[in-house]
Amino acid sequence: MGRRWSSVPACGFRSVIRVSNSSCVGTRNSILRKRPRVLAPGGRLLTQQIGVDRWQELRPFFPRMNDPKDLFQRYRRGLQEAGLTIVQALSHEWKAVYRGLGEIVFLLCIAPWEIPDFDPLSGDLAALSRAEESLTTNGGIVLTESLFLLEGWKSASSPPARSRR
Repeated sequence: MGRRWSSVPACGFRSVIRVSNSSCVGTRNSILRKRPRVLAPGGRLLTQQIGVDRWQELRPFFPRMNDPKDLFQRYRRGLQEAGLTIVQALSHEWKAVYRGLGEIVFLLCIAPWEIPDFDPLSGDLAALSRAEESLTTNGGIVLTESLFLLEGWKSASSPPARSRR
């Protein structure tokens, strides 16, 4: 991912949109540096990421679960340090109801960054059973969803950011 962005000319785009999750944990700092670099003066960057309390109900059953910590403040600070003015900063949490454990297992399998080395057929089977027993309500399994949205603006009077190699 880093090489593709470093080959894009500085100040080439009026907007960059990033809808993501924890899949890029190791590259987050480079993302915060490189995305604003490719924005044209007056351009905007829009990013949506997972919030700190996403699926907090599963943490007691999976201590190795990825902890996004406070990405909201880290992203906000990172975008500001990259020279962007924060135009919009929103976060939202809500309760989502899943019909059963199968839906949650599916989501965990397609999002391997959530629980490293997740193995629903053997290593994590007991934890999944305990979670299902503890979290099931009459309506299903209720988990907290948490997202944030940041919009940054690159001043039209700013000189182009220099690429770091």
